[in-house]
Amino acid sequence: GAVIGGYILNKRNFNLAIMAIVIDFFQVLAVFSSVNIVWPESLIRLFQLLALFNLNIDIAAPECLVPNLEYETKWFLMEAMPLAVLAMLLLSHLLYSLYKVVVYRRRAKLFSHVSRLIS
Repeated sequence: GAVIGGYILNKRNFNLAIMAIVIDFFQVLAVFSSVNIVWPESLIRLFQLLALFNLNIDIAAPECLVPNLEYETKWFLMEAMPLAVLAMLLLSHLLYSLYKVVVYRRRAKLFSHVSRLIS
């Protein structure tokens, strides 16, 4: 759903970098809820709402799918997630650049899609 939404927004020349900044801001605000401070009830509700923007593998509870999943394995997988995302982005970039060379027969502007890919 998010990929389709991003594609539609990109086709309408919407600046996806703004959306990335807003999501980052929401994630920072959601982290504030974990600080041991007595927050007003309205802020607690806001923090709970903003927690939807946090990517947390614990929500998926992988140990329910694999009951004998050790802590070290789960930790390693969580730490490797950013590298896996980076690898997917790099692969997407390389494949799209190859597509530009093969289909459009051009070697110029091979990196023109990178900002949209990162957003």
